[in-house]
Amino acid sequence: VLNGAGPAELPVPKLEDWPQVTWSAGASARRVNLDTVTAAEIRTWKPGETLLLSGAMLTGRDAAHKRIQDILASGQPLPEDESSFDDFDDDFDDDFEEEENDPDWDHPEEADPAPPPAKAPGKRK
Repeated sequence: VLNGAGPAELPVPKLEDWPQVTWSAGASARRVNLDTVTAAEIRTWKPGETLLLSGAMLTGRDAAHKRIQDILASGQPLPEDESSFDDFDDDFDDDFEEEENDPDWDHPEEADPAPPPAKAPGKRK
């Protein structure tokens, strides 16, 4: 049962149960190594062009984007070492822990279903 009480235990599907994948990126797809891409190369990209990305990619949520924006607005350079970004999502993690420990935080998987509304007395059709 997927009720949040523990890890979901699902059977491992057999490889033959999956459809055969026949998709290809096409001859016009451009391969981009994010570890070596240059600003000049980025300027040659066209809207709608298919890019096949490889290399390291930094992702983040709202707090990380805000922090990066603040760093750039202050004129400071972004950290070169990706490990320097590890604390960018700390604000988000702190917010999540606060919500998780808040008794008013909505936990739909733990909520009892609402009772059906009482029928008002009156005429039946």
